[in-house]
Amino acid sequence: MIIAIGIAFEYKSITEFKDKGLWLESLKEKQTLSESQKKLLQMLSEGGSTEKILSELPHLKWVILDNNVYDLGNFFHPGGNFIIEAARGREVGRFLYGSYGIESIPGTEHKHSKKAFEILAKCYIGPIQNTTFIYKVDE
Repeated sequence: MIIAIGIAFEYKSITEFKDKGLWLESLKEKQTLSESQKKLLQMLSEGGSTEKILSELPHLKWVILDNNVYDLGNFFHPGGNFIIEAARGREVGRFLYGSYGIESIPGTEHKHSKKAFEILAKCYIGPIQNTTFIYKVDE
């Protein structure tokens, strides 16, 4: 019962935070994208595999959050940039909201602050277009 209450409270906090749009506002700002960033968005929107994208664009340190893509190449993580390297090419919501730590780095569970999301918004490069979610259904 305590676990369920904790999860419900955590979910409510996350949705309230996101619904208020406190950090999403700056996503609307347009910026000039590099050719590599444009290629990344195109490959993601076309359903390219993470492995292929990472091999074709090895210098980009990109992550996905809520169907938006961020380039963390110029960001220095206060916990160490090995964290960014471990998150490269992944959906990072579970890490940012504190639900999980990075599997290869024990003890990295951390609920990030509003400021962290504001900093992340400055790294925004664009949305993933035409996404399709595939769910496995047990018959």
